[in-house]
Amino acid sequence: MNDHNKYGARCRRARAQEKAERTHSESSSGNSGSDGDVEELDDYHPDGYHAAHVGEIIDSKYLLLKKLGWGHFSTVWLAFKLSDKQLYALKI
Repeated sequence: MNDHNKYGARCRRARAQEKAERTHSESSSGNSGSDGDVEELDDYHPDGYHAAHVGEIIDSKYLLLKKLGWGHFSTVWLAFKLSDKQLYALKI
């Protein structure tokens, strides 16, 4: 599998996990949500968003816990810093 296919598969897994979490959250809260609340899969590419997922360790320092949101240029994640055991928001 080449790097592009690996990247695409990783994006699809992350997207599926986020969709499952969102569906669970909406069903338990009664909110219907909208597609405008989620970035497009096509935006995950080398010059776009970085495909990150819950449980990923970034730079051997931060454990990603939850995606907090996204904007036009990045996504924001709640992360736990392994060295000082504090929570941070990471813009990826």
